[in-house]
Amino acid sequence: MIGFLVFLIIINLLIIVHEFGHFIAARKLGVRVYEFAIGFGPRLFSLRKGLVTYSIRLFPFGGFVHIEEEGEDGIFKASLLRQVVIVLAGVVLNLILAYVVLLGYLNASKYSIKSVFGITPYFAQVVKTKEYVILNKTLIPEHELAEYTLQTGKLYAIVEVSGTSVKTVQQLRDVLETARKQGLNKVRIVLVSLEDNKSITKEVSLNNEGKLGIEVFEYAETHWRYNAGGVVKKLTAPIRYMFDFSLATFKLTVAMLDNSPKELVNEGIGGPVALYAVVDSMLKNNTNFVEYLSLLGLLSLNLAFLNLLPFPPLDGWQLVRIFVYRFVPAKRVRALVKILTVGGVVVIILLSVAVTIKDFKIFIFKR
Repeated sequence: MIGFLVFLIIINLLIIVHEFGHFIAARKLGVRVYEFAIGFGPRLFSLRKGLVTYSIRLFPFGGFVHIEEEGEDGIFKASLLRQVVIVLAGVVLNLILAYVVLLGYLNASKYSIKSVFGITPYFAQVVKTKEYVILNKTLIPEHELAEYTLQTGKLYAIVEVSGTSVKTVQQLRDVLETARKQGLNKVRIVLVSLEDNKSITKEVSLNNEGKLGIEVFEYAETHWRYNAGGVVKKLTAPIRYMFDFSLATFKLTVAMLDNSPKELVNEGIGGPVALYAVVDSMLKNNTNFVEYLSLLGLLSLNLAFLNLLPFPPLDGWQLVRIFVYRFVPAKRVRALVKILTVGGVVVIILLSVAVTIKDFKIFIFKR
């Protein structure tokens, strides 16, 4: 129950902050707002103040703002600059939230942070032999890294299996599947040290299914250490942190798309169920409160950039609508935009259902 409550707080904070950006920008720039709602579904409580209705709805997952579009005081009657500001205000507030939260996170941390960002030719997974471990983590506190290394050995990545070079998870699976079909119960792997780039060859046993018996993850690595310093360094550290994380996310997405769009859906995209699983896992492991700040900040950053995609009904698509309506007055074009908007919403709903089902299978039913 606590995990679910923390999950709800995170989800609602992210979305409400985003929607509040649209709300306050519209109000200040003279565009009519009909309603600011927390949650979805039937109204449980509402309060009308001036021309705006403030409501709390049955299903507590985010919220929405109902803004006038076509009328005299609608967004499409406002100047182009005002329209753009209103559409981007949600993204801006998410970026501000990310900055503030990560500023608190970085300055509250009592250790250096080893950020594992950026894509390398390797991938990694947790492989335990007598001497070696291959470790995948997105954020490793320095003291935790030291403890883990002392307990399990050095950090390595696999670059070759049975004489075949492997650079992606799918390539590893293909090689192991071939070995299984050939009836092999062992494979020879080449490990490359993540510390000094030295390589070692090991023979590893396969299980009855032709697998190494481990969970596979794409691996990304670059090192950046944050240490508390002067005021300027403290204030600029979150910006660099956000930039590094955004760049790594983009590269990882491109790498997955190059390999397999299906892999991006299966392993690169997670919905609310995946987020709940992460929060629940953090609670069970008694994760320090400071780490929740990191999670909140990076999620807010992701939400900001996700909304910039030119896909219905995201903010990026609303920008497309604004420019089409401004410079292409043809009614047929506007009608097409409306059809695409509805179609995009349907696709988003179907994708959300598919991702939710996938996440349930991975994070709930396999527990």
